[in-house]
Amino acid sequence: MMYAASLPKLAILLAAFQSFEDGSLQETPQIKTDMIEMIRRSDNFAASQVVARIGLQKIARVILD
Repeated sequence: MMYAASLPKLAILLAAFQSFEDGSLQETPQIKTDMIEMIRRSDNFAASQVVARIGLQKIARVILD
């Protein structure tokens, strides 16, 4: 199966917004900057920073929901 390299970043983005909603992640200028870089420039380092803040388990739950 092939998919675009940035497709997982969409799941990370969705998990970040859901984390803002449920209060498990605080919306800060730094995380907003990382999210913008992750999506606009497909920045892998920024994506890793967001993943580290959210956690892989939360992202997996979002994908499975």
